[in-house]
Amino acid sequence: MECLEEVNLVFDASHFKREFCLFLFRSNKINIHYDFKDSEKIIYYEEALRKISQKYRVLSFTIDGRKGMIQLLGNLFPSLPIQLCQFHLVKNILKYTTKKPKTECGIELKKLILELKAHLKRILLIISQSSKRSMKSFCKRRMSQGNLHTQGSDPLLGQSKHFYL
Repeated sequence: MECLEEVNLVFDASHFKREFCLFLFRSNKINIHYDFKDSEKIIYYEEALRKISQKYRVLSFTIDGRKGMIQLLGNLFPSLPIQLCQFHLVKNILKYTTKKPKTECGIELKKLILELKAHLKRILLIISQSSKRSMKSFCKRRMSQGNLHTQGSDPLLGQSKHFYL
């Protein structure tokens, strides 16, 4: 059996003047697959993911959070973790606020999301500097303390699609 390169897949589609759509799949800041289509459809993602999984061993997905995409990944790769892209997380929250909020609630929400963005960057830096083994140990401790919430079974055994710190 051939040994496939392991990748943590980040992907999205970009639309260009309603004329065409670029599907881009990346891992470690390297483009590993792209395709041009007339629109963004789940079937096009499925085709690309099937091609990618023949060349690479996918370890995780980072996506924009579309419900159809979460469902597709859950069906095709039921044991792999899925996480929401930081950019899309911030964008989804900020779409419900104004650029210059005037209410106390709006000002506080904007402040919180900007703080969250800064914290996420620090967390990702710490994680990227940690070894896989120490991260597993950290998650096991958090789970035993009740501070790691899972949707499904133990994410460390590859049986859960999502986990949240």
